[in-house]
Amino acid sequence: MRTEWDGVLCLQLGPVDRHFAVRITYQGRPFRADIEAIEIQTSQGWIRAPWLIELVEDCAPLFDMLRDHAAGRTADARAVARLS
Repeated sequence: MRTEWDGVLCLQLGPVDRHFAVRITYQGRPFRADIEAIEIQTSQGWIRAPWLIELVEDCAPLFDMLRDHAAGRTADARAVARLS
């Protein structure tokens, strides 16, 4: 299931912490989250940040949260399908 997650990432850039509004688009599967794109919101709009993909994949808590988010979305879709 293609899933989108909007949130805020805090990146430590040298001695300074910076907060970025981000949009992560990924394919959610059981026990997996295959990230397709990460975008950062700037004053010019949303720009792609492919260099962030590896950082997110290496951050176990964030990657686990994406998988949990996808699992919840799949469960919601199944519940809606049962009601239809």
